[in-house]
Amino acid sequence: MLRAVQWDIAWKESRGNPHAVGPRLGDGNVAIGLMQINTIHLPVTRSQAMLARQPLSGGLMRFFKLIPLMLIGFAAQAGNLGQVGPTYPVGEESALTMIMNKLQQKEQSGELQALEKIAVQRAINSATHREPVAGVGTVVMRRQHLVDPTVTYEQALTTDMGEIVIPAGTTINPLRIMNLSKRLVFFDGRDTEQVAAVQRMVSSGSTIKPILIAGSWLELTRSWKQQVYFDQKGVLSKRFGIRAVPTVISQQGDMLLSQEVPAKELQ
Repeated sequence: MLRAVQWDIAWKESRGNPHAVGPRLGDGNVAIGLMQINTIHLPVTRSQAMLARQPLSGGLMRFFKLIPLMLIGFAAQAGNLGQVGPTYPVGEESALTMIMNKLQQKEQSGELQALEKIAVQRAINSATHREPVAGVGTVVMRRQHLVDPTVTYEQALTTDMGEIVIPAGTTINPLRIMNLSKRLVFFDGRDTEQVAAVQRMVSSGSTIKPILIAGSWLELTRSWKQQVYFDQKGVLSKRFGIRAVPTVISQQGDMLLSQEVPAKELQ
């Protein structure tokens, strides 16, 4: 409150400018500074140029120290001014009360339970039926290419304590550290021929990791009694350059071999 009043006075007097110098008055003095103090209070030269540059005198400093005391005196006289004009109670229903009443009504009518079931089912569908990976078609003929899994770290990899684990600019080929233990088989769960072909591979004991680009991973996991994965947002498909499925990814030395294979030829 006190600072606000001080600032209001300063703004009224000088627009907040500590170097403000007013026009010369009839007695030869001028008003200077943030509070526009008359130079009659200064025991130094009244030269406008000198006043604009020199530090405040003791007299002016004492005057400034008096201002907070004066304002405190004003504030100490503040009190309850009482009621002015008629007052009325709030007539509107509170938002919280309105929401609770609506929920109770929906609960009594059974609508709330129905909405809960819909929400639960929507969450389950979202988790089990992911959005298909865009831009991936069906294989019509064999095609293969090599993929370099090398990663270059543009920024340093650090721990939570800031310790550098991998310096910026480091290049790492993960296959030189750990081999790919299973073949990765990407397929479309909506295509019955592809599903049947991959299921044959699973049943034969092939060391594969089935990865869907569309369809329900949960249904196949339960049916095959083996974990089926889903390429969420097509991250792996983009990394391996997959344009059609079924595609089988296997290791070939320090590289990955990506093979597009028609479903009937999968083995």
